[in-house]
Parts: sequence; structure tokens; C-alpha cells
Amino acid sequence: MSAPALRERPSPNHDSRDERAAALGAGSPRIDMLVLHYTGMQSAAAALDRLCDPAARVSAHYLVDEDGAVWRLVAEERRAWHAGISFWMGETVLNTVSIGIEIVNPGHEWGYRAFPEPQMAAVEALCRDIVARRRIPAWRVVGHSDIAPTRKTDPGELFDWPRLARAGIGLWPQPAAALQRRRGRGVGIVERAAALADLARIGYQVEPGNETPSLVAFQRRFRPERWDGRLDGETAGRLAEMRQAVEAALAADARRRRGRAVGIVERARALSDLARIGYEVVPGSEAPALAAFQRRYRAERWDGRLDGETAQRLAEVRQLVDAALAAAEAAKRDRFRGYRRLN
Repeated sequence: MSAPALRERPSPNHDSRDERAAALGAGSPRIDMLVLHYTGMQSAAAALDRLCDPAARVSAHYLVDEDGAVWRLVAEERRAWHAGISFWMGETVLNTVSIGIEIVNPGHEWGYRAFPEPQMAAVEALCRDIVARRRIPAWRVVGHSDIAPTRKTDPGELFDWPRLARAGIGLWPQPAAALQRRRGRGVGIVERAAALADLARIGYQVEPGNETPSLVAFQRRFRPERWDGRLDGETAGRLAEMRQAVEAALAADARRRRGRAVGIVERARALSDLARIGYEVVPGSEAPALAAFQRRYRAERWDGRLDGETAQRLAEVRQLVDAALAAAEAAKRDRFRGYRRLN
């Protein structure tokens, strides 16, 4: 499947991707995330007008109409203003590292409906081309609701994520047949804590006491038949399946990255992860802490070099630490609620 033909409608709403990197004293940032949206407006014309209106201060790199027409609004090298306040795998300011695609659909406010075949074929072709050119990993193909669950619902429960995964775009582990029997069944404190850790590990922001929006976003995408935000047995099982898929993809990527050098931005981020995990990071003398980390978490090679595999492993462990802290806080809160009920 070749890349779709593009129509041009330049938007003035964009800026440099280099601003955040410049603040770190580094070079150009990576582009390694794909964010899918729906327009949520009554027509494609209205959406195009808004995305190109300088007063609106919103945009995307591409828009895909229901008939399959693809409009380019912002060059990929520039930062479009589509993600807003967002979070994924511990990272924020996602406009800087992402490409945004708006998919024409009235959305939940104006009569949400299925995405027609010509549109989905064009979305698939466009995403396939971007993922291949930018080498975007499967776990960094997301919907707007994944990265901004308290604000957004797009592209919604009718979007065909399994189709994209079959084309190598994003992740979709096939649900186990027995999972559906657990729909609506409660989970205990231990299983709940593990499920919330899985939710964080996948990439979602898990805020103690406010996990429901992220659970709804996860369900819209990975259990679209029911997205009530309840952490039932089926959702817990589906979270475990997705976490395993993410970890398998990360492990495969780490093997490919072994021995490869990292850039200044990635190095700064990796050393920040090393400190976040708990290691003492002495500027200019990080090798001992890196070797200690590698002995424990990458035992096959512990030379103290910060290669691509080590950077990726640091990010994984930091995400696990963050997820464990969030889950512990949630479990503590659940125990406190139980104590209050008993007293």
C-alpha cells in the first residue's frame, strides 16, 4: 500500500520543535509518536477552517476526510498544536515529539458514527508511511484520549484499532476467549493494584484517586464494547495482555538498540531516569552507576556505556518505579476506605 496523495491546505498554527531541546542545550528532538484524533465538528470544511484559523491556535499535520482525501496542514518537521496538555509513559509536552492526524468525524457531541472504509483505508496508508519513515514504535501510536483522558474521548470506541495493528501500526493483542466471562466481576485489592500498575506501565497517567478517566480511555480502545471506567475482571485481564504486548515490543526494540550510540537529548533523559530510579548520578562520572544498573537490569553486558539499549531499559525501569509508586498509593487509599467503612 503506497502513501496517499496529498492535498495542501497550509495552517499558520505551528512552531519549532527545537524549543524544548534548545532549553536542554541539545540538538533537534526526535519525532517518534503518532497521535490520532477525530475532528469532532459538523463537517470537514468546518474542521479545516478551524485548524487553519490563526485565532483558534490549534492544528494537526494531516486531516483525513470521510471520502479518503488527505490534507497536509503542517510540515512534519514543524510542531503542530494538536495534543495539548498530555502525558504518555512519563513524558509530557508531546507536541514536540509527535505527528498529529485529524480524522473527520462529528464526534460524540455531533453524532458519533463509524469511520467509512475509504477513510480507514487512507488513514491506514498514511499511518503506515509515517511509521515506516519515522520508525515510530508500536507502543507510541496512540489516540488523543490515551494521552489526555480527562479532556478527550477521540478517536473513540468505534475506531478500528485492530485493523491498524494488523497493518503494523500500534498494538492490539487478541483478547483471550475466557476474558469476557469476567466482565462486570469485581477484583480484590491486590489484583486492583496490579492492574493499575499495568495501566501505568502501558503509558497512561494514573493519578491516585482519579484513575477512572484513564480506565475509560483504555476501555474505549482495548475493550470498546463497554467503557464504564470500572476496573472489573475483564479489564484487569485485558490490561495484563496489553502490558505483556508492550513489554515484548520493548524487549525486541532493546535487542536492536544494543551497542548503538545515543544523542544528547536521549542521554540527558536517560541520566534523569537513572536518578529517578534511585541511583546517585555524579555529573561527569556516571559510568559506575550505569554499570551497577546494567549488572542488575541488563546482565548480558555491563560496560557502563550509555547505549541505546541501556537508555531504553532505564526508561522501562523508571516507568515501573512510577507505576509501583502509583499502585502503592492507590492500595493505601483503598485500605483506608475499607478501614473507614469498618469504623
